[in-house]
Amino acid sequence: MQKTMQELSKEMMKMGIIGEMIDDTMDVALGDPDDTDEAVSAEIDKILAEITATEIAKVPDAVEDTLPSGVTLDREDIVEDEGEISQMQARLAALRN
Repeated sequence: MQKTMQELSKEMMKMGIIGEMIDDTMDVALGDPDDTDEAVSAEIDKILAEITATEIAKVPDAVEDTLPSGVTLDREDIVEDEGEISQMQARLAALRN
């Protein structure tokens, strides 16, 4: 029984080595699929760069719209924000100490 298991182990090892050799041969003959993936990715990146370059050229450099004349900030909002800021600064100072 032990001899049969050893022979089986040897045969399985041979099959593994032969399988690796076949895989290597196929990669050489057909080309490595990893190289193909990289080439496809490079081509996709080039096409996307062309598309985005034309679309970005259409976008204005900066928005020059102004707020409508009727829109103003309420003094209460500003005071409220200043109060919140001073509270946060006090809490930050307390954390630093």
